Amino acid sequence: VTGGPTNMLFSSKVTIVIALLSSLTVVRAQQPSIRELFVAGEGYPCYRQPILVARGDGAVLAFAEGRNNTFCAGLVDGYPKYILLKRSENFGETWQSA
Repeated sequence: VTGGPTNMLFSSKVTIVIALLSSLTVVRAQQPSIRELFVAGEGYPCYRQPILVARGDGAVLAFAEGRNNTFCAGLVDGYPKYILLKRSENFGETWQSA
């Protein structure tokens, strides 16, 4: 038998998918901008190991490791490492130290 319950079930799934897709809002991606969050000489002579973590609500966390002069050159290990954090609540447009 063609056109039976199986075809009706497939048809209703397609309708639901189309209805969901038509209700989505299209968001255009903005041109990326460059921000210098950890600048050598501002606070620490150098920074290493940058990490970004972003959530969909606009929160972005930026981590880096602040290092002293000897450790910047990679000559001596064993000195303290300072983990620094900056936070943005608006997708990285503005930043504040945390």
